[in-house]
Amino acid sequence: MRMILFNNKERFETRIELNLLKFIVKLLIRLHVELSKSTKNNNKNPGSNNINDEEEDNNKESIDESNETSVISATLKKFFDYFNSKIADEFFFLDKISNECMKCQKIFKYTSDIVCIIAFYPYRTTLYLNKKEINVIDLFKHYKKKRPYSCEKIKCKCCGQEINGFYKAKIMYTSPKNLIMNISYEKKDKGKYKLIINENIEISEFVERIDVSKTKYYLVGVIFYDDEKNAYLSISKNDNNEWLCCDGSSVKKCTFNDIANNNNAKMLFYSN
Repeated sequence: MRMILFNNKERFETRIELNLLKFIVKLLIRLHVELSKSTKNNNKNPGSNNINDEEEDNNKESIDESNETSVISATLKKFFDYFNSKIADEFFFLDKISNECMKCQKIFKYTSDIVCIIAFYPYRTTLYLNKKEINVIDLFKHYKKKRPYSCEKIKCKCCGQEINGFYKAKIMYTSPKNLIMNISYEKKDKGKYKLIINENIEISEFVERIDVSKTKYYLVGVIFYDDEKNAYLSISKNDNNEWLCCDGSSVKKCTFNDIANNNNAKMLFYSN
């Protein structure tokens, strides 16, 4: 976190119109992007002054991209070499991405990413499910969708045939103790859908390596964007299970209905 603040110091200092909640939203998303970079194959060891870094990278054992276990193990190793902290299990999880041959319908390549925030696009989900009113679980259905991709001609490692397209599918390989969801939308899409926020969710059907204790979540907080005030506001649950709304100048009690029927959610925080 300190690294992100330092690297973006000027950016945050010059944006004086940012209120605290907007700052938190941007900081969390930036943290997710920076830490995800740590698992990319071409990423160098941060802060290293070793002039032989490039030579060492060339001597590393190559990863068999058609072997799921090999790819996942390499991703986890890279991440924990970069970010060795006890909070990793609290907020981070592993996404597994598979490329499927359009001809033999076998998976010829695996990749994986470390994730701390899932980005969801409600309007795209409504188009995929062909309905205007959706809930949080519906967002996961679109997240898991298998999509066609075009590419330059490549040879499938499974059938040996040349292909110029493949299907890409993404699934949560593991799940975190605390789930952070970023609700992304464009202004032109507002009013075209209604997102119902669930107080409790169960996502085992979207997780491959299931730990039952980590697939049942309850809502603990929401960050909304208030169009009228042009500012962010937060709603969170206190130790007495009361919902409290903070708009930057006051704190007042509210109900879950105030959350469920608000269509301006920016971030959802779930815990188990």
